[in-house]
Amino acid sequence: MKLKLYKYLGYDEGAKALLENGTLKYSHFSEFNDPFDCVVSYDINDSIEYYKSRKDLFKTVGDKLKLSPSERISKRKQLLKNFENSIRNGEFHKSLMDPIGICCLSSVPDSILMWSHYSNHHKGIVVEFDTFQDKYAQLYEVEKNLIGYPIVYQETMPKISVRNGKDGFAAVESTILTKSPSWGYEKEVRVLSTNSGPGIHKFDHSLISRVIAGVKMSDEEYTDLVDRVKKINLTKNLSIKVVKAKMSPDNYKLITT
Repeated sequence: MKLKLYKYLGYDEGAKALLENGTLKYSHFSEFNDPFDCVVSYDINDSIEYYKSRKDLFKTVGDKLKLSPSERISKRKQLLKNFENSIRNGEFHKSLMDPIGICCLSSVPDSILMWSHYSNHHKGIVVEFDTFQDKYAQLYEVEKNLIGYPIVYQETMPKISVRNGKDGFAAVESTILTKSPSWGYEKEVRVLSTNSGPGIHKFDHSLISRVIAGVKMSDEEYTDLVDRVKKINLTKNLSIKVVKAKMSPDNYKLITT
């Protein structure tokens, strides 16, 4: 399935690196401005029952602590209490989330609020990517191909159990891809880097199809952007277009075509 995705940015060094090097930042969940982002409610009782039923988990924890089989048995109650505490204080959830890098994109290029919040008050840019969302054939190259998943917006926080980890994508959707409806205007799509984690990762440079300049971008920066993209097209054999957003004369809308 073909899908256009968009990255809102200030026209800064990070944006220039994206255009010139074909790189995007994948954030750790703790960097997000929404304190509820990637937060879930745990069913602690069910999680403990599941943990009790998994002798292999006790063995794994015991091995990490260098406990003998007899010590694992004698310290079973303490290990269970430690597990419960790790859920309550957030350490367990953090251990699950730490290895995952998250790149936030959008399916719309003309959100007035997003231009205001993420593109330096309409002085920045929006980068358009032409992607093909083949989740099965290209799952092993998600960063290269920008294989993403749409955010689910709902009022209630997902409530999960540790046993939900075996549910595969459903567990990911509950943990990383659910947000408050307050953020619905973003129409967010997330690319998840589970192999490389947080950091700067390369993507297929040819996915960039357009760069949209904000309505308040200065003439000097717009000229710089146009010249920079021309040079990138020549050196990288690309065909990126540059357009400048316009304000509709009749409605509270941005024209980005």
